[in-house]
Amino acid sequence: MVKYFKNEVIKSPKISICQPQLVIRNLNFIAYKINNILIEDAIIMSTLCVRLPYKFAQEKLFYKLKSMIREHFIILCTVKKKSVVECYINLNPRLNPKKMCDKMNKSGQHGVFAFVPDILPNYVKRMLMHKSTPKVVSKPNTMGIHLSKDQMLLCALDEIVKELLFKYTGLLKLSRGINHMLMDTLCMKIVDRLKQVVETSNALKDPFQLTSAYRKAHPHFTDFQFILSNLHMLEHSSGLARSQLSEKDLSTLSVQPYVIGDIPCELARSACKMYSERIIQKVKEHINNLKTEVTEAKSEEDKARIKVRQELKNLSPYMDTIVNEVVSKHFKPKLRDLYTVRVYGEPFLPTQLVLSPVFRDIKPVSQKRSKKMFNLLTFKARLEDLNKAMSLDGTVVENNCKLIVRPGNVPLYKMRDEIKEYLLYRKETKKEPEEKENPDNINIEPDENWEEW
Repeated sequence: MVKYFKNEVIKSPKISICQPQLVIRNLNFIAYKINNILIEDAIIMSTLCVRLPYKFAQEKLFYKLKSMIREHFIILCTVKKKSVVECYINLNPRLNPKKMCDKMNKSGQHGVFAFVPDILPNYVKRMLMHKSTPKVVSKPNTMGIHLSKDQMLLCALDEIVKELLFKYTGLLKLSRGINHMLMDTLCMKIVDRLKQVVETSNALKDPFQLTSAYRKAHPHFTDFQFILSNLHMLEHSSGLARSQLSEKDLSTLSVQPYVIGDIPCELARSACKMYSERIIQKVKEHINNLKTEVTEAKSEEDKARIKVRQELKNLSPYMDTIVNEVVSKHFKPKLRDLYTVRVYGEPFLPTQLVLSPVFRDIKPVSQKRSKKMFNLLTFKARLEDLNKAMSLDGTVVENNCKLIVRPGNVPLYKMRDEIKEYLLYRKETKKEPEEKENPDNINIEPDENWEEW
């Protein structure tokens, strides 16, 4: 460009000292071209090529790359080859492409190999230079999910009630003792609070923001007093003595990895034993009622069947022992490889940089921040690391933030439909009655002599 400009200056008779406007125009044109070349070089230098196995589809490819890069990026195009897929990615210009390649290659995830291409294909250059719309663009991490107003309220109510049940593990048992009147009352009060929060702030668009606004109005340190005051109110109305509870008693933690669904193993074993006794009783009745009379008129098959029945009657006294041994042998709950752990932050959830050193020894798998609850983080831990994770309960980190760590198999409360209907109920505005016409044209205006009331 500069060489062309020099030749133009030397050869062109139009450009001279007396024509400064033309010189400035040419200088501006060259500066524009140089700027475009520099931008082009910067864009090309921030482009990576990532090779992945052919099995990854377009949607999965984006999420796999997002988990490794963890920054803003654009997928320009993908090229399918024999057994791999080459994906060209445009990174944020502030990132170092070589360091990002080393980071992705060292991770060794999903058979990925990343490198900075020496020469970009022409179709990739066209996408970069002409700014054509890419297929997939990574968006900033937006925590919320877009729902209607009713769905947002229901979702926020469900998450706040879950937080109470996970934090206070004895709350469900306490409520069960009074026919779940406590949980019903708490849910109704939380519904009133949520409605008030929504009315005061119109900018709430998702459950993430709504739960955050709820906790600003009603902080975590008021939860125990909230539960205790409602419990005492119910006990007073029922004529019962007030329960003397402490927050520590209500939030005792017990780890039960041997769980079938949400039922502890010991409870399931006792239920199985109870039903096995009934089964044994029915089997004995059936065996005792079998006919074992042998007659000459019967066939060989009937005689063989009668012999089997006689043997069953001989085994009848030992039926209890046989069934119990079989049940105890086969009643072994299958251990899972990974167990869900929920971490609540009070008054907020710390950043990943703060939490990473805390959970380093546990080696958590698939960490996910909730898109509905603003202070919830879930991850999966192995059985041998589950007790380590629970020991971190009550840890205080930066900015005086407390961590509440709970296993994911805590029994939950099923909300009644009446509470959901109350949440979605809105008062109908009464219309003013229309004025009736006066068909008879009667003069109903007051006279001057009437008294004013």
